[in-house]
Amino acid sequence: MKAKKKRNLIIMAIAAILLIGILVTLQVVNNINEKKDGEDSDQGTLITSFSQEEISQVSYQYRDEEKVNYKLVKDTWQNADDADFPLSSEAFANNFVGAFVQIKTSRTLTAEDEQNYGLDDPYLTLEVENSGGEKELFYLGDYNSMLGEYYLKIDGKDEIYTIGTDLVYICREDIYDYATMESFPSYSTDTLKNIRIVNDGTVVELAYFENGYETDLIGQCKWFFGAPFSYYRSAETNKIDEMTQDVIDVLQFKKLVNYKPTEEELVAYGLKDSTRQYRINYTEKDEETNVTRDCASIVEFGNYDSETDCYYARVIEMTGNAQEVSNYIYLIDKADIEALLGIDPMDYVYKYAAYIKLQDIAAMPKTESTEAQEAGSITFITPDGEFVLKNNTTYDENGKKIENLYEINGKEVEEDAVEDFYFEVLDDCGMERIIYDRSTIVTDKEPTYTIQYQRNIDDYYGDVTVEYVQYDSNYYQVSVDGVTDILVNKRIVDETMAQLTEIVK
Repeated sequence: MKAKKKRNLIIMAIAAILLIGILVTLQVVNNINEKKDGEDSDQGTLITSFSQEEISQVSYQYRDEEKVNYKLVKDTWQNADDADFPLSSEAFANNFVGAFVQIKTSRTLTAEDEQNYGLDDPYLTLEVENSGGEKELFYLGDYNSMLGEYYLKIDGKDEIYTIGTDLVYICREDIYDYATMESFPSYSTDTLKNIRIVNDGTVVELAYFENGYETDLIGQCKWFFGAPFSYYRSAETNKIDEMTQDVIDVLQFKKLVNYKPTEEELVAYGLKDSTRQYRINYTEKDEETNVTRDCASIVEFGNYDSETDCYYARVIEMTGNAQEVSNYIYLIDKADIEALLGIDPMDYVYKYAAYIKLQDIAAMPKTESTEAQEAGSITFITPDGEFVLKNNTTYDENGKKIENLYEINGKEVEEDAVEDFYFEVLDDCGMERIIYDRSTIVTDKEPTYTIQYQRNIDDYYGDVTVEYVQYDSNYYQVSVDGVTDILVNKRIVDETMAQLTEIVK
């Protein structure tokens, strides 16, 4: 019985404590929701009596931070402590002043509930002055996480208010949040020469030729990759369009972080001797002299900042030999820069080691638009012997194909077998890797396979020799007319070349 009685007393005590807590909470909520001034409504009242056009000075200071001062000079907002600071007057006028004059209170607390609310040591102190010299002073106290609002005291008024987070949002602790930013350099294909991307010694060059280029494999390309190749290789237009849209066109500076860096700061940013850059080479015509000059817009990328998940960057502009280095240091998103620096030409170029069509070795009659062409040949030199392929396909006087006829070593062979085999030589035996480190090129071995093209066509390619030298256990290095750039799959090449013996049986 005693235990039961004791338990009942404990339950009653707990119930009493809970009841007191509920009553206190209800009273607090009731007091907060009461309005001292009958004119206040649920929508609140504006915290300032100034209009946007009247405000001429703004100062604010966060607890334990430096005071920030802005002033209006001849209709232009400036940093009052540093007139050279690249403040965006328009951004400050719209995003601070324009927003400030629209901020309203949420609640007005009754006088009997006035407490400290963190206002003895304000979290934020804001002073606003109009053109007539009148000032308004605001103190922001504690943050009420249940309400999602701050307590506000306006100098000269007895009331305590609550407001949302808008005031804290516009009173930016970092003054660079209101700084002017340059646009990230862009290009027009009308004046573009090429784009060069340097990533710690690896160079990728993407060139644009409005009228194509002589090394165009397809005959309709405008985009070509130079470096890391030894000559311009055709790129697939649709893939380049997707890449520029997803990787290049999205590049933009995220934030200005320094507008007059010291030498020590440049070193810290990794921009003193940057090894990564994005360069747009273009031409520009001087309107006065009518002289066309070579120009470049360069963005250097420095160190990675883990706190912001960004890289540091700055811009260099070149006109002829004149160079202008910007002092503005920016942040740019890590993901965007790594996508740019990681552009792999292998994802965009046509992967043929050499693109010679079977039609290129056929005898062609003279037509109204072309000269007569003698028959050529393709010679495959392999460990199994030498195989000479000829295309004896017949054409009418208009160049229209009549019948496909092929022979290897003077023996007629099946059309499908030859075409399937040669398709694999072009497509399946295409390049898989680029030789970036040219010091690794093998120079002391004889070719395992050699393909000699006698085309009898007077164009850029003419006759072509392709050599396959064993690079390692997985790859052959390929040389086209003595130029070694790429690696191809050794197993696939071996299996493909082995078909020649079967075709001629």
